[in-house]
Amino acid sequence: MIFYLRNKKNETILDVDCYVKCEERFGGEGDYRYVELGAVVCIEPYSKFLLESPEDQRAEIIADFDNLQELRGWLWEKYFMKTKNTRDEYDNVIKALRPMIKGIADKYELCYVED
Repeated sequence: MIFYLRNKKNETILDVDCYVKCEERFGGEGDYRYVELGAVVCIEPYSKFLLESPEDQRAEIIADFDNLQELRGWLWEKYFMKTKNTRDEYDNVIKALRPMIKGIADKYELCYVED
C-alpha cells in the first residue's frame, strides 16, 4: 500500500510505500517474506508548503515531516522490537501507519490518499 499526502494542487508532499518484501534465505532454505517500508518527503512541494505556512508553525511542520521521513526507522527500531517481522504483520503495520499519516493530513489540511 502507498500512502500519500498531497497539497491542494494535488502535488505529492509525502510518499510512504509499505509492502511485503521477498528475499531468498541464505543456504537455499526457501524464501523469507517480511514487511518493508520506504518514506520520501518530496522536496519541492514540501518546501513550498513550508514557506507558505505561518512562520510560528514552521518548526512544528519540520519536526512532523522529519518524523514521517524516519518511518522506516520507526518500523524497524520500534514496531518490530515488540514482534517478529513476517508477512503476517503487514495488515497490523498498515493499521499503525494509517492514523499517524492521516493525523498529519488533518493537522495541516492536506489531502490523504491511499493506493
